Amino acid sequence: MVSPLTLISLQFLYKLPNGCLGFFIFGGLYELLAALPAQLQPHVDSQEDLTFLWDMFGEKSLHSLVKIHEKLHYFEKQSPVPILHGAAALADDLAEELQSKPLNTEIGELLKLLSKPNIK
Repeated sequence: MVSPLTLISLQFLYKLPNGCLGFFIFGGLYELLAALPAQLQPHVDSQEDLTFLWDMFGEKSLHSLVKIHEKLHYFEKQSPVPILHGAAALADDLAEELQSKPLNTEIGELLKLLSKPNIK
């Protein structure tokens, strides 16, 4: 059974990017996650909940995801533009040329990628 503290901590983690946006931008969410278990320790009643918090917020994959999220958030604020103005036309030309080739796994995968809207 999931304890109420577990549910609260998961909800808090989910709301961090929106609820703590100022801290996220200036202090970094990564640093907040690293410090969070120690800050919550006085409010935790059981060792099991404390262990859960340390394990969850200390998880390397979570920290990696947070770093990726921060970099994507920063990149999005830069309003990126295509390097080439004719990049969409180049992608269409390449897809057209690839369709005339004998289909193999790599060509099929590349055609799928070229058909996605974020490539155009």
